[in-house]
Amino acid sequence: KKVLEHLDAIAPKVGSVPMTSVQARRIEVLFRLGDVDAAFRELNGLLEARDKHGWVWPFCAGQVATFGRSSVDAAAKAQRFWQGYLGLHKDDLGAKKELVVCLSMLHANGNSTGISYKVFKTKVLEIAAFADSDAAFFLDRLGHWAQDDDDWPEAEWAFRKAYEIEPEGEYGYCLGVALNHLGRCGEAL
Repeated sequence: KKVLEHLDAIAPKVGSVPMTSVQARRIEVLFRLGDVDAAFRELNGLLEARDKHGWVWPFCAGQVATFGRSSVDAAAKAQRFWQGYLGLHKDDLGAKKELVVCLSMLHANGNSTGISYKVFKTKVLEIAAFADSDAAFFLDRLGHWAQDDDDWPEAEWAFRKAYEIEPEGEYGYCLGVALNHLGRCGEAL
């Protein structure tokens, strides 16, 4: 809180627009204080300077990647950020991953994402196509979405794919749960 007070005290204003570097530091402080609404408000204000300062988009993306999954409320705001970001940076794999994790978190907590399972699956498979994509993790997220929707055949498919990629990981348990729900207990074992 003292850092925020200091930043407010030193922020020279040009008209009514704060200096972008001070504004950027305020974003991080607000996130660290857990004030997600104020942090995103400040972030959206900083984005107004994105055409003047090349560092604004990457800085904002870094802040949202760091703090955008700290709560369901933060994930909802981060979802909107990543959708806007990807509108301008269509090939950014990191942004695609962040969006999928936010969507997964929102869905798992019973919040609307505005997309169907089919659209989510398309996003996951697009990410999984990259060698450095953490494909098993994202396929697991896909399986959990299907599981939440009580679509056990689809959950089994996604969990199996994750397990095939990382058989030593935790994905065998999720696959086993799906198989048990499908009545394939022997295979689950």
